[in-house]
Amino acid sequence: LMMLWITPLRALTNDIRKAMQEVCDEIGIPWKIGTRTGDTPAAEKQALKKKLPEVLLTTPESLHLMMAQKEYPKIFSQLQVVVIDEWHELLGTKRGVQVELGLSRLKALSLKPEVGSLKSEVESRKFEGKGLRLKIWGISATIGNLEQASEVLLGNNFPKEQVKMVRAFIDKKLVIKSVIPENIESYSWSGHIG
Repeated sequence: LMMLWITPLRALTNDIRKAMQEVCDEIGIPWKIGTRTGDTPAAEKQALKKKLPEVLLTTPESLHLMMAQKEYPKIFSQLQVVVIDEWHELLGTKRGVQVELGLSRLKALSLKPEVGSLKSEVESRKFEGKGLRLKIWGISATIGNLEQASEVLLGNNFPKEQVKMVRAFIDKKLVIKSVIPENIESYSWSGHIG
């Protein structure tokens, strides 16, 4: 498992999986894209335990279920990128806290010394942003307070100089058109139509 894609909408995981797999196939990257959500059949979940894809799409709840498994660090031993899609949907919610806790554990696993290293367990838990091979991406098209959102996503001890923000400055042209019926007396002024 090289990339973990966390999305709040499990209904979209299959669409995202199909689109990602199509792109990988078109450009010749031999990656398999998989999903693990509450909708994933038990047989498929068992198959994932035996052979993980390069990219796994999941939800905050399924991430925590994976982390509750015995020997879960092996699942994430090769993890390089975590993408949190639709961060605005999770930010400030119980599910967002699940993501934050999961990321905290994944960062700690990323910092663990290799087997045979002289670093102690205590030293490996110190996070100074150095040696973290895990890249964390938060994606949102609607967050206005990007700095605060990134602090929540990355944690307050993440070095600010390592945070990169990509923003799209697009002038949006709004067109407002009033729709008024020809016979205004028959227009309903109550209910959802009004």
